[in-house]
Amino acid sequence: MPPTNRELRIHCKFLLNYPRFIEGPYAPYIFLILQSWFKKTPPPKRQDTGRGIADLVDWVIDTEKILASEACKKVADAFNMTFEAVKQNHIRYGKAKRDKSR
Repeated sequence: MPPTNRELRIHCKFLLNYPRFIEGPYAPYIFLILQSWFKKTPPPKRQDTGRGIADLVDWVIDTEKILASEACKKVADAFNMTFEAVKQNHIRYGKAKRDKSR
């Protein structure tokens, strides 16, 4: 599966911030091409969906073995969101809700 524009923009921005990772005789040209592409390609309209935030909270809970409220706080701090917004997304789309049998 080809990378999405969001992933390409992330890698492009990394290379633009750290150009020493671009090596070889064509490095200056590659840098200019990346700069031009980054400027022309608009950022995605919606960065993080509610489902994506909930999946991230579930991932933090699973990897760090912490409570849901602590994971929501960490994700809220990382994404500069309110705790209540992250908590609401996790309640709506979190793993516990999806795993329940109907």
